[in-house]
Amino acid sequence: MNSTKINLKRERLFPLQFQFLAYTLLFLSAILFIVNVAVAIFILLVACFMLTGYSGCEFDLTSNSYREYNSFFRIRFGKWKDIQGVDKIYVNKIKSSQKMYSRANVSTTLKEYVYKCFIKFSDGEKLLLTQNKRKNNVLKEVQPIAKSYGLEVIDNTI
Repeated sequence: MNSTKINLKRERLFPLQFQFLAYTLLFLSAILFIVNVAVAIFILLVACFMLTGYSGCEFDLTSNSYREYNSFFRIRFGKWKDIQGVDKIYVNKIKSSQKMYSRANVSTTLKEYVYKCFIKFSDGEKLLLTQNKRKNNVLKEVQPIAKSYGLEVIDNTI
């Protein structure tokens, strides 16, 4: 039986600083291959672990189930849950702010809006489907799920 699955990647599991560290470790492992192969392979695996880690959710339309997962090396880890019914799919505009301090104890606040799309199941549980800085990308990404359940995406950002 051929199953129809919809996969939505949410975000990377490691922040940007760890991404830079991982690329540095990749470079370091390339140099260490000359000196010590075992240490180089270990460092390479750690770097790849940090670079391939992301979270997401996946829907299986034939078995009417979903799972939230964390993925490393393209292997997804998460338990499947049955879907009793879907009430709605909606998009919210959320303001996020981040305060950064310099050495002189001067602060700068970065503010941005992020669009997050949620699905609400019949039992009241909510699940984050995807998020992006652009609303059009969010709407385009969740259209297959909305179409498969016969729902319109509710836009709460207007």
